[in-house]
Amino acid sequence: MIKKIKKRIFNAIFEPSYNASRRALREHEQSDDKIKLSVRLIRHQLGSIDLSDREPIRLEGEARETYLARLSSTYEIYKNELDKLLVTQEQYMGRQVEDEKQLMFARGTVNGIMLVMDIFDGYMEEYKAINSGRKPFDKKKLFPEVQ
Repeated sequence: MIKKIKKRIFNAIFEPSYNASRRALREHEQSDDKIKLSVRLIRHQLGSIDLSDREPIRLEGEARETYLARLSSTYEIYKNELDKLLVTQEQYMGRQVEDEKQLMFARGTVNGIMLVMDIFDGYMEEYKAINSGRKPFDKKKLFPEVQ
């Protein structure tokens, strides 16, 4: 009877996490990009989401290009602010944390900042890939050609 209860508890609580970790490890072994998969695995083991867990934005064609262009226009501002926030959090964590609970919360904050940075970095990579073949805008031409 106790074995059945233990098995039910394991199946309900630990098995989903265990299966996700096993899947991530299999992907890690087969992937060329081991760093991203390692971060994903560690986040899942520590009880955090990863970028692969969120629902992607469902925009296509020109709407997606417009969305990415708007994000890219402010990317440097967000990146700069998030970098400052990350450094400040890490310094605070190193100097002001008094116990393990505060340290865990501070590490979670760092993880959250890094998730946001990863999202924006992914959008920027996609934006650069889309626009890599286009000619840059020439400010000196009075009437640039329409493409």
